[in-house]
Amino acid sequence: MFENLFLYGLMCGCISEHAALNRLGYFKLDDMCENVQVSLIRYDVCGQLKYKIIQIISDELKKCPFFRLMEDSAGICIISSAGCETAVFSAFSAVKKICGKSLNVLWAVGNSVPSVLKICDSYKSALHILRQAPLIGCQNGILTHTDIQKTVLNAVHYSICAEQELIHAVLSGKLELWQSLLINIILENNNKNPRAAVLLAQAFIQTVYRMLAEFGENPESVFGKNKTLFLHISDCSSYEELYAHIKKVFVFITETSSDNKLPKNSFLIKQMENFIYKNYMNHIGLNDLSEAVHLSPNYVSAVFKDGFGESFKSYLNRCRYEAACKAIRESPGKKLKQVALECGCNTDILTRIFFKYGGILPSDFQERIKRSQG
Repeated sequence: MFENLFLYGLMCGCISEHAALNRLGYFKLDDMCENVQVSLIRYDVCGQLKYKIIQIISDELKKCPFFRLMEDSAGICIISSAGCETAVFSAFSAVKKICGKSLNVLWAVGNSVPSVLKICDSYKSALHILRQAPLIGCQNGILTHTDIQKTVLNAVHYSICAEQELIHAVLSGKLELWQSLLINIILENNNKNPRAAVLLAQAFIQTVYRMLAEFGENPESVFGKNKTLFLHISDCSSYEELYAHIKKVFVFITETSSDNKLPKNSFLIKQMENFIYKNYMNHIGLNDLSEAVHLSPNYVSAVFKDGFGESFKSYLNRCRYEAACKAIRESPGKKLKQVALECGCNTDILTRIFFKYGGILPSDFQERIKRSQG
C-alpha cells in the first residue's frame, strides 16, 4: 500500500526526484526500475467484471521484469518495464475477450523513461494520449504517442519541408516569412480538410517541441509562467482561432530568441556542418545539403553564409583541403590522383584548392612532407 502511494506521488509530481531517491531502497525499487513506462487503461465496466479485468491484466503482466498496478478514479494505472509489448498485447486481447465488442477498452502507453524517478514524464505522455484519442476517433485499442503522430500526419497537409522552413524562420526572427508560411499551411488545410483544425493544432504542438529541442529546451523551461500559452494550442477548434493563437506562441519564441536566451540557428548550422564532414568525399552540392535539412536552396545558402561567414562551396573546398593535407601527411607516397578521389574532387580541382587555401601546389606540399619525414 505504502509503495503504491509512493509511486503514485512520484508519478503525479507530488514527490521530487531528490526526495524519492532516498526511498527507492526502502521499497526495494532501486535495482529493478530502469527503462519504465506508465500505461493508463480506461473502460466502460464496473462491478465484478472490473475486478476480473484487473486480475487478467495482473496475470499477463507477470511476464514483465517489473510492474505495479494501481486503480485510479477513471480506470487502471500501470507502471511497468518498457519493451513488454507482447505482454501488453496479450493482456489487452484477454480483456477484450471477456468484455466483448460492445464495451470499449482504451490502453494508452506512455513514452519510456530511463528511470522510475522520471515516471511523471511518462504519466504526462499517457494522459496526453488519452486526451488526443477522441480527436482521432479512437475509443478502443492500444495507443502510443507514435500512433497519435501518424494519425495526425495522415490527416493534415503539413510536410517536413514546410515544418523545417517554419521552424527556422521563427528561430531566425523572420516575422514576415514565418507568418507567410503559417498562412499558407492554414489555408491549404482549410481547403482540403475544413474539419481538421484540432489535428493541425496537434501537429503544431509537435512543431513547438521540435523547435525548442533544437537547442536542448522544452516548453516547460522556455514558457515558464506563460506555459498556458503553449497548453492552449490544443484548445483551438477552428483554423481562425488556431492561426491567431499559434501566432502568439511563435512571437513569444521569437522574442525569447532575440533576447539571446536561445541560440540562433545553432542546430541547423550543426546539421549542415555534420553533413559536409560526412560527405565531402562525395560529389555534393548545395541542393544535396538542402534536401538533407529539408529546406530550400536559397534559404540554406543564406543561413549557411550567415553562420559560417563564407559560402557553401568555399567551406566545402576548405574542408577538402584540410582532408587532403591530412591524407598526404599520413601517406606521403600516395598518388595525388588517389588523394583527390578520396576528397571528392579531381587533380585539377585539388590544385586550385591547394593554391587558394595554402598558397602552394599539392605536389610541392607532398615533397615538403616527404623531406620533413626523412
